[in-house]
Amino acid sequence: MWSFWILYLGPVLLLLQFQCQKFYGHFVRLVQLLNLCLQFKLTDDDIEEIRVGFIKWVKDYEDIYYQHNPNRVSACPLTIHALLHIMDSIKANGPVWCYWAFPMEQYCGTLQPAIRSHQFPYASLDQHAVETAQLTQIKIIYNVAEELSLRPPHCKAIAGLYSTPLYPSCVVIPPKGNNWSTPNFISRITGALATHFNIYVKVLRPHLDIAQIEE
Repeated sequence: MWSFWILYLGPVLLLLQFQCQKFYGHFVRLVQLLNLCLQFKLTDDDIEEIRVGFIKWVKDYEDIYYQHNPNRVSACPLTIHALLHIMDSIKANGPVWCYWAFPMEQYCGTLQPAIRSHQFPYASLDQHAVETAQLTQIKIIYNVAEELSLRPPHCKAIAGLYSTPLYPSCVVIPPKGNNWSTPNFISRITGALATHFNIYVKVLRPHLDIAQIEE
């Protein structure tokens, strides 16, 4: 969710929202560098731009947010320093779309059901990887991806769904779900807000009791 917001929504929604435009310009530069990192192919010039770009971005971040004040050191999480090593990762492992968190976590999620034997888990994983690769090649070579799809077909259209031929692989769906107002869920939200804003639960509770929460 955050990656989508940063890459696509943030540059639009944050435009003209800052009294000092250096904050917006700094954010947009991060978006530009992330989009460059996510390209399927990278040249040596691209990699050098990523290296130089993140060095400057981190230095600007320290000037803007840390301000070289030890009392503001909490503004420098480890993730900021990690940006300086992205170029090294690209040189060592290839484009980041091959191994960054979401694609890798998604793939790991498909592996767990493939473990059929606790005694020989790696043999199960090896066989699953081979069979999945073979099935993928068959789908591509013979153009039978839909016929060999293991996902259940969508028989019922979603009310309010929007799609356009310009982006055939994407759809926009409306808010859904009305079971979020359970007492347990409300209590968890109340506790989180009370901790974050350092206020009493009894102050928050009346507001959340009348809140309309949707997925």
